[in-house]
Amino acid sequence: MEKKQLKRTPVKSFIYYSHSFHFYNSEIERADIEFLQSQGEAYNPNGRGRTRAISEYLLAVSESDVVWYRGNTIGVAFEVLTALALQIPVFSLETKQRINKAEITILIDTLRNSPSFSDDLVLFEAMFPHAYPNFLRVLRGDIH
Repeated sequence: MEKKQLKRTPVKSFIYYSHSFHFYNSEIERADIEFLQSQGEAYNPNGRGRTRAISEYLLAVSESDVVWYRGNTIGVAFEVLTALALQIPVFSLETKQRINKAEITILIDTLRNSPSFSDDLVLFEAMFPHAYPNFLRVLRGDIH
């Protein structure tokens, strides 16, 4: 009896590309997208409108398999820390390595010093109530 071989197509990762508006439409963004597309299907928030609510971006983060980031702005910090709270792997485009504790600490400080920090906490809790305790752990720097 002949064994049947299953045809498997490689599954590509869904990648969220978190980056500052400062990089939009730049050579850096083009190079990042080229690299990310070699890794999987890249979601680039550029072109989706700056007036969109952060909740739309956080939802895209929550649906991703991995987050790659560049920069240190409030939006990037919120997206990256959300990914960490949801236990989604995060990598730096600058180092091509998994995010490290020092980078996380800088992003935590950026978010905590934001004038919208209290609103961000409320938004995260409303969107991801099951992960809110983990988000608070991430903000304390308690990341494994």
